[in-house]
Amino acid sequence: MDAGLIIALVALSIGVIAILKVPRQMFLKPPDSDVDLRLEALEQEVVQLREDLGSAEERLDFAERALTRVDESRRLPRDG
Repeated sequence: MDAGLIIALVALSIGVIAILKVPRQMFLKPPDSDVDLRLEALEQEVVQLREDLGSAEERLDFAERALTRVDESRRLPRDG
């Protein structure tokens, strides 16, 4: 083999290895603590919003039942 070809192959393989290692290092970095805190705050807010939504749904169901009862009591009895 030609010495120039060997040098070119070694340089090319070093470049490929370097390119493959850079993305892995970028993805393996630990997340910032600020991001972790913001994510935790958002998760807590979602939990609270779900609880609030459940409570609102219960109140809506109660109001619908109460309105149905009032509507039924106002109807005139039918003579059959």
